[in-house]
Amino acid sequence: VMDSDGNLVEFVSIQTDVTDQMRAQLQLQSLLDATSDGLTLHDENGGLIACNRTAESILGIRSATLRDKPIEDLFRKLVDQKGQEVSPKFFPTTRSLHSAKPIRDEVVGVFTHTGQFYWLSINTNLNIDINGKLISVATSFN
Repeated sequence: VMDSDGNLVEFVSIQTDVTDQMRAQLQLQSLLDATSDGLTLHDENGGLIACNRTAESILGIRSATLRDKPIEDLFRKLVDQKGQEVSPKFFPTTRSLHSAKPIRDEVVGVFTHTGQFYWLSINTNLNIDINGKLISVATSFN
């Protein structure tokens, strides 16, 4: 509010205390990092939202560099249980996004960007909003 001479005499400040929100976020990240399973969360388009440290270690990536990137950017090559190369569209997370169905205990071979090869047992879980719309897919692997 200004006086008649144009000088500031009053103002309103709005502040929001996000301490509890930040504490909850840190606690959740600590929980995710405590597991020996790799965990990833992908949006409805397949973009990476978040992952834990185990996923970063297994895949040889840093989540910050892949944020919002498609699933196929997480690995160099994917193979089925017979060792045959398959398209990234067959990755369990991608299939869950397209079918809106969870997948349990599926084994796939992954060649990472660091040259490592891992057989992974993968599970997916769907996150659905109150209107029934798929909003994300959580994936665990070990």
